[in-house]
Amino acid sequence: MPKKPKDYILSKGVILIFITIIIVAGITYYGNIKKINNLKIKIDRLEAQIVAAEQERQALNEELDKLDSDQYIEKIARQKLGLVKPGEVLLIPVEENIEQEENEPEQEENKPE
Repeated sequence: MPKKPKDYILSKGVILIFITIIIVAGITYYGNIKKINNLKIKIDRLEAQIVAAEQERQALNEELDKLDSDQYIEKIARQKLGLVKPGEVLLIPVEENIEQEENEPEQEENKPE
């Protein structure tokens, strides 16, 4: 008696091939999902780095604009270089140590001649 088509579909070989295909598809699907999640995490990190870089760029542009201003250049010239405008007098305060002044006369008296 010839085999029926129904028997052929339910044979052990066909079922084994079908199960193997499902397992391979499941493993591939899981691997792809894992890769997608890793790429999403990487994208989030890169987007955060982009935001930080844009903020740093904006701060540097603001500082550059400030450095080009005449007021800032004058401020630096006065503070660091000690420059003055024509007609101005530069006063440098001198701090005297009171203890040092008191000890100087004693040292002069104790010096052998």
